[in-house]
Amino acid sequence: MKLPSNKSSQGSHEDASGVFPSAGSEHSININARGGGEQNRLAISTSAEDLPIEVSRPNPSEYPLNQISKSKSGHIIEVNDTPDGERIMIRHNNGGGIELRDDGSIFVSAMEQKVELIGAEHHIVVENDGTMIYKGNLDLKVSGDFNVDCLNYNVNVRGNKTETIKGSDRSKIGGTKGTMVGESMSTTVTEQVTDTFLGGHSHNIKGTHSMNIDGAANYFAKNNMHISSQAELNISADKSRIWSNNLVMMGGSGIIGGTSMLYNGKAAKFTDAVEAPTFHGDLNGTAKIAATSLHQSYADGTGPGYSANTGTEGSITNTAMPTIAEASASNISNYLSKSVYAIRKVNIDVGDFIKRFVNRATDYSGRSKTKMTPGEARSKLRDPANRSNNQLVGQLLKEGVITDKWNIPSPIAMGRIVKSDPTPQVSLGGGSSPTNPAIVYIPAQSEVKIYPDEKYNPYRQSDITTKTLLAPGISMAKFLGSEDSTNLNFLRDLSVKQELAKYLGIHALNMKNILSNQNKFKNVSLKISESVYRPGPSETITDESINDLKLKGRAVVFDVIGNTGKSNLNSLFELAVWWKDVIYYEKLILSYDTIEGSLQGRIIVVLPEIDKNYRGTFNRDIETHYNNTVFSKGEFIEILTKKVETNLSSPDYKIPYVNPNGRVKFLNPDPNALPRQIIINALDAAVATLGQGYLATVTFNGGRSRRDAGTQNHPLGYAADFYLSYNGERLYTNSNKEIYDDLIKALVKNANTKNVRPGIGGYSSFIHYDESPWRQNKPGKAGTWNSGFRILV
Repeated sequence: MKLPSNKSSQGSHEDASGVFPSAGSEHSININARGGGEQNRLAISTSAEDLPIEVSRPNPSEYPLNQISKSKSGHIIEVNDTPDGERIMIRHNNGGGIELRDDGSIFVSAMEQKVELIGAEHHIVVENDGTMIYKGNLDLKVSGDFNVDCLNYNVNVRGNKTETIKGSDRSKIGGTKGTMVGESMSTTVTEQVTDTFLGGHSHNIKGTHSMNIDGAANYFAKNNMHISSQAELNISADKSRIWSNNLVMMGGSGIIGGTSMLYNGKAAKFTDAVEAPTFHGDLNGTAKIAATSLHQSYADGTGPGYSANTGTEGSITNTAMPTIAEASASNISNYLSKSVYAIRKVNIDVGDFIKRFVNRATDYSGRSKTKMTPGEARSKLRDPANRSNNQLVGQLLKEGVITDKWNIPSPIAMGRIVKSDPTPQVSLGGGSSPTNPAIVYIPAQSEVKIYPDEKYNPYRQSDITTKTLLAPGISMAKFLGSEDSTNLNFLRDLSVKQELAKYLGIHALNMKNILSNQNKFKNVSLKISESVYRPGPSETITDESINDLKLKGRAVVFDVIGNTGKSNLNSLFELAVWWKDVIYYEKLILSYDTIEGSLQGRIIVVLPEIDKNYRGTFNRDIETHYNNTVFSKGEFIEILTKKVETNLSSPDYKIPYVNPNGRVKFLNPDPNALPRQIIINALDAAVATLGQGYLATVTFNGGRSRRDAGTQNHPLGYAADFYLSYNGERLYTNSNKEIYDDLIKALVKNANTKNVRPGIGGYSSFIHYDESPWRQNKPGKAGTWNSGFRILV
């Protein structure tokens, strides 16, 4: 029989120092090599959204096919020949290492830096797709040529793009080319520019077009040239020449001429007077009468001294008047409006549809110049002024960026509830389960001085850039490339950037808290969802709103990503509960929303004002938000996607028989709180395999009990939460791991014999076991999860 660690007897195989093997082991051979205990795995230092990182789960080892060497500090070398579980693994005690898996794949996990130094050539050949993700900066330096040969080349730059080319720049484009610029554009060239267009070339300009030429300007056209203006056409020069074989000039009114102008033409026709000091040539009409009079003649024949035909009549050359088009008002109007030479009416982008398609500032009420993503919309809507902006919200709904569920006030269902009172946490120092767990937590309110490493102190930096390190392995760039990304260019003042880096450095330390607790969060990683907030072109941030605090660096929004590459809401809640007691903050917000339709969750960490000496008062308040509205203060409430059955009057439930001399006891004496008979029998049979003296005790609410939400197992009686005792002394999971391992193996084996796939959940103070119908017909021998105690089946 197995004895608990505090009841074990010293065997001849046990090291007197108590190190090899650990107390309670009946074999000197590593339990993992025998197929028991916990499978050795590499820790996952990071993950990426939509990029699943498959964690190897090989078959349990078969002795003697698995050879494991484990050092005193926890380094592991494993060579496994178990069928369908063949692998080679080298694992550092910090969780990093390399694993050669049974399918031929290789998994490498580096908890900190990874450096490759290659003395000669380096070649990589990949037969399928690949992804490279850098959550900080990436510098690529090539001493020689940099050649790219691909099918389509797509670049998405969320900030600025700068190119510095010391030589020439040439592009050969076989198809079309289009460029859309949301704001201004400038080009500076120091020498000759030549444009050759073998098709048409059009300029459509909404606004002023100016060309200033410090030199000659030549315009040549093979065919017609047309210039028109709906307002004025002004041409001025020191000298002007217009030459044409056929020249037509018409105007409704105006002036042609100057004091030194000369006119030479075939004929002229006037509808009003003509005045000149001298006439050369023949004149007809009244001028002919004057030629035959001795005195001044008058056309009406009544003036003084009038006498008719007293002089000699002159000779008149009667040249025929050519036909001249009459420049009447109607003719000119028709010419300017209806002829092929009419004034062209120019209307470009009426209603600004093209402009608004490229620059979205108007549609988004000045909150963004580019099309928003759901992540950017989520960030914007954290400000109450933006949530109440009908233009912004209406456009986001119209484009489908958010759904009509974006502001529903109440969730469908709720799960676990954790109050703000400190929850004792089991310290997992050193990366292994301690024999005597230390209970640690931070007081509710603390006035604290944080001591940053001086090399990360921003006040010691001459400049703050994207490469400025805030903590080991975490640079400013990590906080800028979020779902609502920005850069530092809009911040000019060094003191402002130093303040920003100070707060982000504290957030970086919180992130390191997760990375250093791989036992608790080994299959998830932390993603910065929202950080430094840059307001839109005409946006006024609400004072002390989440976005205002993000702009100052005091608030950062985190997402929790599982190894499937997707957000993990269960781990999100557990992280919030963990952080509640182990990090410093002004306010910790568990924020859920249905902005995208489906339930999403984030954790918002808000810091108080901290002085340059890194001293501040941390009030440590917690809240739950739903759709950016406070849902509950002083507690975390888990929001669920569906309601669960809580009816204790299930018609198929029958109060079971409990053997008073059996191996299962209950803290709750109510018969209606008992789990189903199959659960009691399963526990009893599994405990029997441990030997005499062992009992399983179901916790007070660990049997059949109504839950507000979160589980179908307990309300229907299909589950039990229990712990073991030996001769009346309670056995804790962390200090009696091997015994609980054996119990779990027996539970799963017995269930599988009945063609049942059970559920096993491990916690720091109890074990969950269920045989729920909904868990059946799924892959694996059992459904397992872990929180404080690792489980292997």
